[in-house]
Amino acid sequence: MAQLQDHNFRTRMNFAYMADAYLMFDGSVKCRSTIERVLDDKDQYASMWRKIERLYENMTDKNGTLLSELSKSEFMHFCSAATSSGFSHDGNHISAESVRSKAAQWARRGWFRYEEKRDEKVKTARRFGLVGGLILSSFIL
Repeated sequence: MAQLQDHNFRTRMNFAYMADAYLMFDGSVKCRSTIERVLDDKDQYASMWRKIERLYENMTDKNGTLLSELSKSEFMHFCSAATSSGFSHDGNHISAESVRSKAAQWARRGWFRYEEKRDEKVKTARRFGLVGGLILSSFIL
């Protein structure tokens, strides 16, 4: 079962826009520093992402397959189709226009920029972690 964060940044963001169109997040949610979020167990932004992840784990495609069971390319195609023609979940149809509107709202609220920077930091940390692990393993072996 794939995790949402296993998918590329653009696909994750497209799904976040879809989730926002379906769940209708409060626009007053603020992005805060990592330290502030860790210290606050009721952080609204982290809570919003937990809801997005739960939707990802429980939502199915039109064939009834859980999104978390789709391959990366199938999930990317699902998100692409949903952002161009809309999608349905639990009997509710969400229009493509609503999804595109949420994408614009994420940009205005600074959520997209925040996630883009966060994604770059994670990539850098993984890269240095891999390099550090290789260096450390060369001393151990």
